Amino acid sequence: MTRVRTNEGHVTEVPEDLVQMCSTLKMVTEMTDSCDSPMDVVPLPNIDSQIMDTITRFFESGSIPEFTEPREIFPLYE
Repeated sequence: MTRVRTNEGHVTEVPEDLVQMCSTLKMVTEMTDSCDSPMDVVPLPNIDSQIMDTITRFFESGSIPEFTEPREIFPLYE
């Protein structure tokens, strides 16, 4: 399991098989693993917990989740 921290500080565990399927997570974990002192939690400053949940659901199911609003996947930051 890889532990990731969203931009609002929520820490969640992501199974390794899902990390390997998501190129961004895979790249970030490989970069942090290669550091002299690897991180125990991978920071994801541009991802909030709602988007992380959507990403996890997508990779677990293999299909795009239904969205009630586009903001669920593309949040608008002010």
